[in-house]
Amino acid sequence: MKLDIGVLSGIISVIVSILTFVFLHFVIEPIKQKKQFKEDQLKNLYAPLYSMIMTMSKLGSEYRRDHIIHMYMEGDVMLNKKHRDELILANMGYASREFIDIWTSYCKVLGEEKIPILHEFSKLVIKEYNQLRKDLGYPFDDEELETGVPTHYKHLRTYIKEGY
Repeated sequence: MKLDIGVLSGIISVIVSILTFVFLHFVIEPIKQKKQFKEDQLKNLYAPLYSMIMTMSKLGSEYRRDHIIHMYMEGDVMLNKKHRDELILANMGYASREFIDIWTSYCKVLGEEKIPILHEFSKLVIKEYNQLRKDLGYPFDDEELETGVPTHYKHLRTYIKEGY
């Protein structure tokens, strides 16, 4: 049985097209979607929170030096608790499981009991922000990724490494 060259080239073209579709659909597309989700996480949740934490902790760094302090400015939209809470609630779909657990713990307590939880929350946001930047190939801070402590709190890193 002899196949015509036209039929053979048609079959090969169909097979190549199917294999290309399968490769693009089941390999390349999931990789692109995963990268896009990480970029959305960074852009919508972690970068704004990181910026807020850095700004608020710099404002509070002169008041207390044993853990990350947040100073809120009620008049400034970016630096008030309400804006932070709205940002988190609106973008909770981008949060990690650990983020949600710590945030839930923070919301359950009152007064001074919130400070250690807010400290842990801040460290987690800083670590996850830097991890996302690392995963996406953006510049990141190794020390912040490891300890979760902002660069301007370098003196705290030794306490963190020792189990603070």
